[in-house]
Amino acid sequence: MPRRIRRLLLLLVPLLLIAALGWGWWYMAIGRFPLRGDMHHNFGEVAIYGRSASVAHTFHLRNRTGRTVIIERISQSCGCTEVRESTRAIEPGQTVDIEVTLSLSRAGKKSANVGLVLSDFGVQRLWFQAVGRKEMALSAGQFSLDLAPGEPTPLLIFAAIQSSDDEPQTPTVESPEGVAVSFVKWEQTRQRDPKRKTAAEWRGTFMVELQTDVLPADALLRIGLGEAEPLSINLVRKPEPRGERVPGEGESED
Repeated sequence: MPRRIRRLLLLLVPLLLIAALGWGWWYMAIGRFPLRGDMHHNFGEVAIYGRSASVAHTFHLRNRTGRTVIIERISQSCGCTEVRESTRAIEPGQTVDIEVTLSLSRAGKKSANVGLVLSDFGVQRLWFQAVGRKEMALSAGQFSLDLAPGEPTPLLIFAAIQSSDDEPQTPTVESPEGVAVSFVKWEQTRQRDPKRKTAAEWRGTFMVELQTDVLPADALLRIGLGEAEPLSINLVRKPEPRGERVPGEGESED
């Protein structure tokens, strides 16, 4: 074989292989589906204030086949998503709008998908993701605290803060009448890592004291910190300790 032809083949074979791989990827990712359009969406970073946050996106998909495509049903990868479709029957050349809503309640990456179960075409999936970011979050070591009159009882809370390693402000407190609450201090348990998007973590200590003999059954201690969702701690009065029975006159101790 002439040297020139051999060189040409050495150049063409890799190019043909790359082209074949590219076509195979396109077919598996896009070409084999009857509905054409963008099937991936990245919401990016989503700020979460309070309990949760929701973001929505609409996928626009066109029927590229020569026959009607029916959406028989829609499956969801998790309960964090909601789906609405503009139509179930998509005529050739027509477009269907698939609106997805993703709810985030925790910091970190969240990926989900919905599956369009299509008549005669199998399942076509739509993928989406987001990174939840809680600027400030509160949690407690316990959500019920047993109190006895005159006995200070410790209560631990935990704060996660994304933006800074600075010590948090003193939490706000709402306590029932007859319950004294004092904040002791914050202690940092972990520094934030901007690259990994992990928050700084702090442990706070309260001392809670019941200063009365009566505590309502629905007594709550409410703790707040900035824009974080407030905490509610149930307060329960400890039962009176059982004393030893003193023997009456004429009774023995045995």
